[in-house]
Amino acid sequence: MASTDASFAELFVKRGLVVDFGGTWALSRLLPLNKAKELALLGETISAQEADRLGLLNRLCEPAEVDPVTKDLAHRLAALPPHSVSMIKENLNRATERSLEENLDAESTSQTVAFGTDDMREAITAFVEKREPRFSGR
Repeated sequence: MASTDASFAELFVKRGLVVDFGGTWALSRLLPLNKAKELALLGETISAQEADRLGLLNRLCEPAEVDPVTKDLAHRLAALPPHSVSMIKENLNRATERSLEENLDAESTSQTVAFGTDDMREAITAFVEKREPRFSGR
């Protein structure tokens, strides 16, 4: 989330330092390598609009909307089945280091676990009853 008046920079090089705390790892995965190098090597500031255009943001909001939009997203995530969310996050986080076959295996294992949860049964019941599911994390 970012406000339209935010700005972003990897200023390390301008301080005689190197990008750290996983910055090079993240930039090289979020952006084409040439753009990641440009941002890291030049240390130039980019606008929130440019960061959004590059795909670095989930949402670009007017300043007064940042908190409400962030809270809405947090509430929507919190209402989902926690085991499913956790397994999806894990599979996405590891997808770039796995082969397609390894990722398919991981997804299959995750799906097997999900099929055994009370939350999956609640989701089916809620669908049949035409209501929103109430997930318990079990």
